[in-house]
Amino acid sequence: MVENLEDKIYKKNFKNILIKIEKELFKYTKNNKVSGFLVYLFHVILCTTTFFYMFLGEINFFFYFSLFVWIITFCMHFYFKGCILTKIERHLWNTKTWYGPWTFLFNSVEYYLNDKLSINLKNNIFICWGIIISTLLLLKIVFYN
Repeated sequence: MVENLEDKIYKKNFKNILIKIEKELFKYTKNNKVSGFLVYLFHVILCTTTFFYMFLGEINFFFYFSLFVWIITFCMHFYFKGCILTKIERHLWNTKTWYGPWTFLFNSVEYYLNDKLSINLKNNIFICWGIIISTLLLLKIVFYN
């Protein structure tokens, strides 16, 4: 397949962003593995705190702020063709097999099935997860007393 000019520019610019982030973090950690772990911690903390507040917290400013973070994050997944934080983690750890926190689920399923999951199936799992979360949050907003 022939890559168009827009995709080439996107990939070049994205690679430059990854290198800039790598250099900035390296100033403090002196180790890309540690930098990747810090990005991973930020990733997990951001996702879990907003997720749990949206489902367990009251509907107030923090709920809507968390919802806004999740909507922006979900939209960024489509713009960056995946999670920006996972892509940074992959770059810092120099691996192609990392899918962020989803890796643990995917590896468990692959082990259980004794077969690899396709990229398409992994993307569909992510999209279904987003639809389920969105539906549950909409129901919470509509039926909240």
